[in-house]
Amino acid sequence: MLARQIEEKGYQVMKVEKQLKITNRFHKLLQPYLIEKLGQFIGYGKLKNWILYARQRVTVLCALKMAAIVGTILMLINYGKELLFAQLTILNWIPIGLTYFVPYSVSSYSSVEVFRRQHEQ
Repeated sequence: MLARQIEEKGYQVMKVEKQLKITNRFHKLLQPYLIEKLGQFIGYGKLKNWILYARQRVTVLCALKMAAIVGTILMLINYGKELLFAQLTILNWIPIGLTYFVPYSVSSYSSVEVFRRQHEQ
């Protein structure tokens, strides 16, 4: 009765079993990307070593320098006009933060891979 009234209003009623099947499929798609599964796939030892390399002072300082230089160049390219005319809004600060985060991440990843490969040899 209630389902028919809902459908008459133009909505679709989905049974719980169908919702669970969709949720399970979605979970199966995401499962390889979960941190726990990533740790199992890579191996917790390798993941732990990778994080230790990423936290080393030399890695962090190098990544911060790279983020400052490359991030500022990209920020000026993308937001120079707004910055010059003082038209930056609060919504601009999220992409500006990402503009600095991306070179930091790339530099960190590169440094960690170099350290890791040197350690393996």
